[in-house]
Amino acid sequence: MKSIENIEFNVCEDIKYVEVDVKVENEGHLLRVPVYLNDVCPGREIIVGVQVYIRGNFYAMKTKKVFICGRPYCRKIREFYVADFNFLFTDTCRDDICIDILAHYIC
Repeated sequence: MKSIENIEFNVCEDIKYVEVDVKVENEGHLLRVPVYLNDVCPGREIIVGVQVYIRGNFYAMKTKKVFICGRPYCRKIREFYVADFNFLFTDTCRDDICIDILAHYIC
């Protein structure tokens, strides 16, 4: 793992680009959560979130907004692939990881 310290923003600086060369050392463990939605209405936007808990405590969350293609009057889509949500754990192996998947129509 490579840490970058002392990143400072100037008064009117909105964006800061930081370039880093990182050597891959197989640190940590990857949790990949492929998310599929079932029976979704076409022509709608949905926000999908994956929450990760360790020992019952909130650890991380990722969200993605997706648009379900199709005409609103069409039949529901039986299965819709959203994305793979990836989480990297840098500490030792754990068997006490839980996830919650949330989905909500936003229009």
